[in-house]
Amino acid sequence: MMLNHADECRKRADECLRDAAQVADDVLRETYLDLARRWRMMAHKAELFEQKKERKKQVSWLYVAKTNLFALVR
Repeated sequence: MMLNHADECRKRADECLRDAAQVADDVLRETYLDLARRWRMMAHKAELFEQKKERKKQVSWLYVAKTNLFALVR
């Protein structure tokens, strides 16, 4: 099964969190935690983008349906 972009970003964030838990070096741990945070932000942005794209599709479909309805009424 292929993951969508948001799911892929969340998966990478989880990997960074696992890696952070396994390292002893504080600087490296903070780097992994920062990467996890950034992956989570990208996941959120990907979700927003997908929602916006879906709304555009719905509006386009409604416009076509409305136009066709008016053509039938005339």
